Amino acid sequence: MLTIEIILIMLALVFLSYIVHVFFRKISMPLVQIALGTAAAFLPISFEIETEIFMLVFIAPILFADGQKFKIRELNALKKPLLLLVIGLVLVNTVVGGFLIYFLISEIPLGISFALAAVLSPTDAVTVKAITDKLHLPEKIKSLIEGESLFNDASGLVAYNFALIAAISGIFNIGDVAAGFAFVALGGIAAGAAGAATVHFLMKFLKRINIEELNIYTLLQIITPFLVFIFSERIGVSGILAVVVCGIIHKRLAPRLMDADEAQIRFSSEGTWEVMVFILNGLVFIMLGMLVSDIFMGATTSDFNPLMGLAYVAAVTLIFWIIRFMYSFFLVGSKNALTLAFAGVRGALTLAVCLAIPLTIATGEAFPARDLVLFISSGVIVLTIIIANIALPKIAQEATPTENDALKKVTASAIKLIQAEGQNDETSALLLSYFEYLQSGEATLNIKETSGKSLKAVLGLEHNNIKSLLSMKIYDKYHLEFIAIQIQKHQIETLVTSGEIDISTAYHLRRTLSLEEAALFEDDLDSQE
Repeated sequence: MLTIEIILIMLALVFLSYIVHVFFRKISMPLVQIALGTAAAFLPISFEIETEIFMLVFIAPILFADGQKFKIRELNALKKPLLLLVIGLVLVNTVVGGFLIYFLISEIPLGISFALAAVLSPTDAVTVKAITDKLHLPEKIKSLIEGESLFNDASGLVAYNFALIAAISGIFNIGDVAAGFAFVALGGIAAGAAGAATVHFLMKFLKRINIEELNIYTLLQIITPFLVFIFSERIGVSGILAVVVCGIIHKRLAPRLMDADEAQIRFSSEGTWEVMVFILNGLVFIMLGMLVSDIFMGATTSDFNPLMGLAYVAAVTLIFWIIRFMYSFFLVGSKNALTLAFAGVRGALTLAVCLAIPLTIATGEAFPARDLVLFISSGVIVLTIIIANIALPKIAQEATPTENDALKKVTASAIKLIQAEGQNDETSALLLSYFEYLQSGEATLNIKETSGKSLKAVLGLEHNNIKSLLSMKIYDKYHLEFIAIQIQKHQIETLVTSGEIDISTAYHLRRTLSLEEAALFEDDLDSQE
């Protein structure tokens, strides 16, 4: 079958997975897509993908997009527990888990046990976010879970690479491991920061020379994670960590308050990224299902008993769950340890790395227990996803308030902000529109005509992030509505900080307001023609 036909079939499965998920919402999208991928393995479809290509084409852009949603404020607030999870837990999993796997499964040598434990140590950012995104977990714990999954791939892959080298060559040096990790991690952070700064400079330069074509800016942002990943891997540092850091800093460098062109650019890029990530996420899980199916079917011809293999899968999953729970217990206490433990979901990156295990070792002999390692890793991935899909919704709090409810809260907060600054004839137009929105429950605001001449006269705001709007002029209702949207965006940040709305809801609210902003500019242009 032609490659293009395979791609079209997989895209059709992604589309079908969404339809199925609409009718079975209690089953997370990843599980639906894995199931469809497993079924697709029985079709006359055959494909192989190298680990490096998989990480470049799928993982890099997804992690870049996720990095843009992760706040530096949260990173600073959670840096200690994050470091303990990203580095400490990965090392504990690798060492303790490696020894336990070795004593439990006699077929797997010690060096390979460490390699298997290392590759199973990182949680998968794509899978974790897909499962937890719609759950109303405590904000700190949710940020901790997502932050861990974004950053622990680097430490897990470094540990895996050194363990694999030791297993193949029989040589292990703890000093080399420590130095290698420092270089890979710090180099990845530096490469990501440099990439974000470069893109920011290019966008400013293009704007300065009056290049305003939206597609150019969107294209630049789309190719950024690929270029950053390739560059990082070429110089021997963590490409995964680089794209995450690049995404975080790129979002940080973007202006909080934008003119019309900048708003259009952000609207265009965010819309493109949302579609891309949806498709790439779907393809990742479809491929995961196909690969897991092939591995399980291939186990029937391997030199180990598939039933015993399933018992090993359950035992290894339990080992890592207990380690994670005990570690989390001392880190965040008993109340949230269970949540962190069940959120230890493995994903496609783990399997892609395992598939790259060589067929032979340095002596030319077959790699010991390679089929069993693949079987266990794929089984742990599926089992952790199933367990998380069942357990996390049960231990999560009540469902997150609807986006409309949250927008009402943001609007009410904006009203309080304006009233606190003093009301006059011109602010009344803005306040009236907000009040009408709260009463009607409509999704958009309807700003009344105003004769206002300047923002300072209309709002009189002198502090916080609104202060930078003071130099703008208001000429008509479109300018006033633009200001209304900026105030709501400002209040979203305030409510997130106070814990009244969570990050996921805030992200969707900002998207809604960005859509309103783009429609506003289109209406304004139409009225001028």
